[in-house]
Amino acid sequence: MNQETSVVAQISLLAIQLGVIIFAARFCGKAAQKFKIPPVLGELLAGIIIGPYLLGRVNLGILGFPDGLFPLPEGSSIPVSTPLYSIATLGSIILLFMSGLETDLRLLFRYSVAGTVVGIGGVIFSYAFGAGLCMLAMDVPFMHPQSMFLGILCTATSVGITARILSEEKSMDSPEGTTILAAAVIDDVLGIICLAVVLGLLSAGGSEVGAVDWGQIGRISVKSVGIWLGATAIGLVFAH
Repeated sequence: MNQETSVVAQISLLAIQLGVIIFAARFCGKAAQKFKIPPVLGELLAGIIIGPYLLGRVNLGILGFPDGLFPLPEGSSIPVSTPLYSIATLGSIILLFMSGLETDLRLLFRYSVAGTVVGIGGVIFSYAFGAGLCMLAMDVPFMHPQSMFLGILCTATSVGITARILSEEKSMDSPEGTTILAAAVIDDVLGIICLAVVLGLLSAGGSEVGAVDWGQIGRISVKSVGIWLGATAIGLVFAH
């Protein structure tokens, strides 16, 4: 009986969480539109406000949620419950799928070189900016772990957010939108490779280059590129 009660409580909490998320996202998205700002930015702000790091852990004992509506799960590496995280992941997959349906493959290939150049440039300049900022603010060398991690953080992008904004602006099939989307994909792949290199350097202590596990770095890099190429090939097959 206690187990059944626990399951019902979890389902009820999930339903309420989804309702609050939808309401907050729609409200903040509409508010952002009033200020001529992409709605997705308002929705991101809504997530920050109601999330577990701001209002999500506020005691709502009077409503039956003493740990808050979005409590941090214990012993988990994700900041929300597993069911909620699964739904969010499914939503992001559907978003990218819908964006793919709106993408003109001929335009994508035509501007793939430009997108690749933009993506590589974005990674280089973002990493240099983050690492350089850490060097100035914390007085540490360029290859210091803190500098490298801040550089990696600055290279991180979101293809989902990029695709969402382009879709809302009806620019998915424009030359500019295609270039931006291609650059975002390249940026993500290169970001994973850079993260693998940085983790490899840190695991070796960051002192002796010969001690770095370049094999592990190479495997992660090849796997990242392989997944990207495989997903692209599958997309082309289904597109035809």
